[in-house]
Amino acid sequence: MIPKNQPDRFRFMEKLFLRVVLALTIFSALLLLFAVIAVNQIIVVPAAITAATGMLLYVHGGNILFGFLRILKFLFVIRPLKQRVSIGRSLLAMILSPVAGIMAYFAFFFMALTGCAA
Repeated sequence: MIPKNQPDRFRFMEKLFLRVVLALTIFSALLLLFAVIAVNQIIVVPAAITAATGMLLYVHGGNILFGFLRILKFLFVIRPLKQRVSIGRSLLAMILSPVAGIMAYFAFFFMALTGCAA
Protein backbone atom coordinates (compact mmCIF):
# COMPACT_ATOMS: atom_id res chain seq x y z
CA MET A 1 0.00 0.00 0.00
CA ILE A 2 1.36 3.40 -0.96
CA PRO A 3 1.65 5.85 1.96
CA LYS A 4 -0.27 9.14 1.79
CA ASN A 5 2.22 11.72 3.12
CA GLN A 6 5.02 12.99 0.87
CA PRO A 7 8.19 11.79 2.70
CA ASP A 8 6.92 8.24 3.28
CA ARG A 9 5.63 8.03 -0.26
CA PHE A 10 9.01 9.24 -1.57
CA ARG A 11 10.81 6.53 0.44
CA PHE A 12 8.42 3.86 -0.84
CA MET A 13 8.77 4.94 -4.45
CA GLU A 14 12.55 5.21 -4.08
CA LYS A 15 12.76 1.57 -2.99
CA LEU A 16 10.49 0.55 -5.86
CA PHE A 17 12.54 2.54 -8.38
CA LEU A 18 15.75 0.87 -7.20
CA ARG A 19 14.19 -2.58 -7.45
CA VAL A 20 13.01 -1.91 -11.01
CA VAL A 21 16.44 -0.63 -12.04
CA LEU A 22 18.15 -3.64 -10.45
CA ALA A 23 15.79 -5.99 -12.31
CA LEU A 24 16.47 -4.19 -15.59
CA THR A 25 20.22 -4.32 -14.94
CA ILE A 26 20.11 -8.07 -14.35
CA PHE A 27 17.91 -8.55 -17.43
CA SER A 28 20.31 -6.49 -19.56
CA ALA A 29 23.27 -8.50 -18.28
CA LEU A 30 21.50 -11.74 -19.20
CA LEU A 31 20.66 -10.38 -22.66
CA LEU A 32 24.31 -9.41 -23.14
CA LEU A 33 25.41 -12.88 -22.07
CA PHE A 34 22.92 -14.44 -24.51
CA ALA A 35 24.13 -12.17 -27.32
CA VAL A 36 27.80 -12.95 -26.70
CA ILE A 37 27.06 -16.68 -26.69
CA ALA A 38 25.11 -16.30 -29.94
CA VAL A 39 28.03 -14.47 -31.55
CA ASN A 40 30.53 -17.09 -30.39
CA GLN A 41 28.36 -19.99 -31.58
CA ILE A 42 27.40 -18.18 -34.83
CA ILE A 43 23.70 -18.61 -34.11
CA VAL A 44 21.18 -16.24 -35.67
CA VAL A 45 19.07 -14.52 -33.02
CA PRO A 46 15.40 -14.15 -34.05
CA ALA A 47 14.48 -10.68 -35.23
CA ALA A 48 11.74 -10.35 -32.61
CA ILE A 49 14.26 -10.71 -29.78
CA THR A 50 16.56 -8.18 -31.44
CA ALA A 51 13.67 -5.73 -31.85
CA ALA A 52 12.58 -6.21 -28.23
CA THR A 53 16.14 -5.49 -27.11
CA GLY A 54 16.11 -2.32 -29.20
CA MET A 55 12.87 -1.25 -27.52
CA LEU A 56 14.46 -1.95 -24.14
CA LEU A 57 16.91 0.87 -24.88
CA TYR A 58 13.98 3.31 -24.71
CA VAL A 59 13.01 1.92 -21.31
CA HIS A 60 16.51 2.65 -20.03
CA GLY A 61 16.29 6.18 -21.39
CA GLY A 62 12.99 6.62 -19.57
CA ASN A 63 14.58 5.36 -16.36
CA ILE A 64 17.35 7.92 -16.61
CA LEU A 65 14.82 10.71 -17.19
CA PHE A 66 12.66 9.47 -14.29
CA GLY A 67 15.74 9.44 -12.03
CA PHE A 68 16.51 13.07 -12.87
CA LEU A 69 12.90 14.00 -12.12
CA ARG A 70 13.11 12.19 -8.77
CA ILE A 71 16.23 14.12 -7.83
CA LEU A 72 14.54 17.39 -8.78
CA LYS A 73 11.47 16.44 -6.73
CA PHE A 74 13.70 15.70 -3.77
CA LEU A 75 15.50 19.02 -4.05
CA PHE A 76 12.45 21.22 -4.50
CA VAL A 77 9.58 19.37 -2.77
CA ILE A 78 10.86 16.90 -0.16
CA ARG A 79 13.97 18.67 1.12
CA PRO A 80 12.16 21.90 2.19
CA LEU A 81 9.89 19.78 4.43
CA LYS A 82 12.91 19.20 6.74
CA GLN A 83 12.17 15.47 6.95
CA ARG A 84 14.87 12.85 7.35
CA VAL A 85 14.69 11.46 3.83
CA SER A 86 17.69 10.15 1.95
CA ILE A 87 18.20 10.14 -1.79
CA GLY A 88 20.87 7.42 -1.78
CA ARG A 89 18.79 4.76 -3.50
CA SER A 90 17.83 7.15 -6.29
CA LEU A 91 21.48 8.07 -6.83
CA LEU A 92 22.44 4.40 -6.95
CA ALA A 93 19.66 3.79 -9.47
CA MET A 94 20.90 6.77 -11.50
CA ILE A 95 24.36 5.19 -11.64
CA LEU A 96 23.01 1.75 -12.58
CA SER A 97 20.60 2.96 -15.29
CA PRO A 98 23.26 4.08 -17.81
CA VAL A 99 25.32 0.97 -17.06
CA ALA A 100 22.32 -1.24 -17.82
CA GLY A 101 21.59 0.85 -20.91
CA ILE A 102 25.13 0.33 -22.19
CA MET A 103 24.84 -3.42 -21.61
CA ALA A 104 21.52 -3.47 -23.48
CA TYR A 105 23.07 -1.45 -26.32
CA PHE A 106 25.94 -3.92 -26.72
CA ALA A 107 23.47 -6.83 -26.52
CA PHE A 108 21.44 -5.19 -29.30
CA PHE A 109 24.60 -4.64 -31.36
CA PHE A 110 25.76 -8.24 -30.96
CA MET A 111 22.29 -9.60 -31.75
CA ALA A 112 22.14 -7.48 -34.89
CA LEU A 113 25.60 -8.71 -35.76
CA THR A 114 24.43 -12.33 -35.63
CA GLY A 115 21.84 -11.48 -38.29
CA CYS A 116 24.74 -11.02 -40.72
CA ALA A 117 25.83 -14.62 -40.16
CA ALA A 118 22.81 -16.10 -41.89
